[in-house]
Formats: sequence, C-alpha cells, structure tokens
Amino acid sequence: MSDPVEFSSDITVELIDYMGDDLRIVNAARASKGVTKNNLETVDHLLINSLIRDEHGAPFEKVRFEFFVECPVWMARQWFKHRFSSFSEMSGRYTEIPAKFWIPRKENVRMQVGKAMSYEYVSAEDSVANDYLSSLMDINIKSYEYYKGCIENGIAKEVARYVMPMNMYTKFMWGTDLRNMTNFLVLRNDKHAQFEIQEAALKVEQAFEWACPVTYELWNKNGRLRLAGID
Repeated sequence: MSDPVEFSSDITVELIDYMGDDLRIVNAARASKGVTKNNLETVDHLLINSLIRDEHGAPFEKVRFEFFVECPVWMARQWFKHRFSSFSEMSGRYTEIPAKFWIPRKENVRMQVGKAMSYEYVSAEDSVANDYLSSLMDINIKSYEYYKGCIENGIAKEVARYVMPMNMYTKFMWGTDLRNMTNFLVLRNDKHAQFEIQEAALKVEQAFEWACPVTYELWNKNGRLRLAGID
C-alpha cells in the first residue's frame, strides 16, 4: 500500500543561519586601510551607497546566508542555475521520495496566447483549470503508486525514481552571499520571471531586508543593481 499522496501549492523558504550585517560590509570595504568600526554611522550609509552605485561588489560577499528550501523539482532547476552558490539537495538515490506533489492554485493555471517571444499569459477558464488540476493529481497518484511498487519489488531507489514527475517536491539547503543574492533577486523577483518563483524570491528578499536594512534600502534606491561589477 502506497503512502497517502499530499498535494500543496506552498513553497518553503526558511532562513536557518546568516553571518554579517551592514557593519560587516562597511568593515570589509575599509579593510584595505586597516580600519575597523564597532558601530554604524551616517557616513557609513554614504559608503554603502557608493559601493552599490559604483558596483564594488566584493564587500557584500562578506555577508552570507543559509536557507532551507522545499519546492517542486522544476523550480529547483531554475534555482540551481545560480552557480555562485552552494546546494545540498535531498537524494532520491538514498532516500525514498516523499508522497508530496506541488500543484498550482486554480487561479494560477495559465493559458499562453500569442506567438513566440511576444506571447502573454491569461487565466484559464474554471472548467479548463479544474480539468487540468484533476488530471495532474491523478497522474501524480499513479506515478507515486508505481514508484512505490517498484521499490517493493526490489528495484533500486535510484532507478525507481525515473518515473517521478517534475512537480514532485524536493528539499535543499542553499548557501549564498549577499552579492550573489542580489543577482538572484534581480532575475527571480522580477515581472519577467515565472510567477511562482517570484513568490519564493520575495521570501529571500525579506531575509535580505531583515539582516541588512540599510543596504537593502540603498540597493532599492540605486535601482536594484546586481553588484556583480568590478571590485
């Protein structure tokens, strides 16, 4: 008997650890002069602003974040394109894949209208959306039942997993620094990104705002630059 299959539209993004803050950025920028400060002053706001404006990115690498993420496989593959990060993902080779699948909310089932490179998305009619979601869940249940049956019949986990679809949930730890986080946010919390990953990126951005409020405010004022230029 297979485990009960769970369906969800939620994405989990949890900050589990971080190192550094606005002051760490300031001290990193002044390291070449052998200067260290214990408190952030108004003049330091100006320094942070100039670092962002002129794209001197190295000091922002001194602030690091570690997140726990649970999301569908298709979203994880977009996330992993951000190569200047570190990832540790749950392995379907060593662990049985949980009976949990991501499905879009009904209002987010979209139709693609127009030609390539000039199309737009519109919400599907209720009947179309309901039929799609019902069929998707049926397929997921059958996929998982077959996956579990393979394992019960002695098929190795690393082979049995081949039948699992792109909307199964995966879990990973994501480590990144603030410089590369801004690159992630510029691309993923943007109107051109897929809607669902925008929601996930917003949670990442909230961690940025919480840990480095001065830098976050100035980054927005300077047009949300990637901080990926010269050092």
